[in-house]
Amino acid sequence: MSSETKFKNHNIIYKCFINILLNLLILIANKLLFIKMIANTDDLIKSTCEKIVNKYREENVKDAFSLISKLLNNILANPRDSKFRNFKRTNELIKSKILVLKETQQLMYDIGYKELDSEYLVFEGEDVSKIKTAVRIIDEYLNKLNKIIEQQEVRKREEEARKLQEEVDRMKKEEFLRKQKIQEALEHDKRERMQREKATDSMGKKMDFGAKVCKFEPKRGGG
Repeated sequence: MSSETKFKNHNIIYKCFINILLNLLILIANKLLFIKMIANTDDLIKSTCEKIVNKYREENVKDAFSLISKLLNNILANPRDSKFRNFKRTNELIKSKILVLKETQQLMYDIGYKELDSEYLVFEGEDVSKIKTAVRIIDEYLNKLNKIIEQQEVRKREEEARKLQEEVDRMKKEEFLRKQKIQEALEHDKRERMQREKATDSMGKKMDFGAKVCKFEPKRGGG
């Protein structure tokens, strides 16, 4: 093999290596860009979720997040079906559960929804990575909310039980005091009766002691 042929072969190998290296760098750059985009999406969705959680009652947030999670999971389960990619803002369930919390519309924008017209919001495109990210984050918040609500329910039941016990104790105390008053009244009547009887007996004895006794003597003589 001539030196010229060897040089050409080395040059081809070198070019192939450079092309492979460039393709690898492009792949890594795209991967890093994707990770950064996911991280930014994470932060954006978490930030909006945090605002909602901090502003509204747990039960209301749970209702909203549960319905949003259901809408997003429908897209993941039916990625080709367009009917699952949009919702009507005037829908009563959407209005009463989701849009009643003002920041939830911003959350839908963060996830990737766009305004189709004045009534509809629609998720466009084939990339559902934001949907997956949103479902993961929202489900994490739902788990936290469920624990908080369960703890609140436990405290509520404990408070109700405490109040019920206090009411039972109050009624027992009232019943005890009522019976005590009745007993005291009976004892008072008994003492008064005994005193009256004693006074009556004493007066009778005095009358007997001061009475004049007349002795009967028959007349003497005939007749």
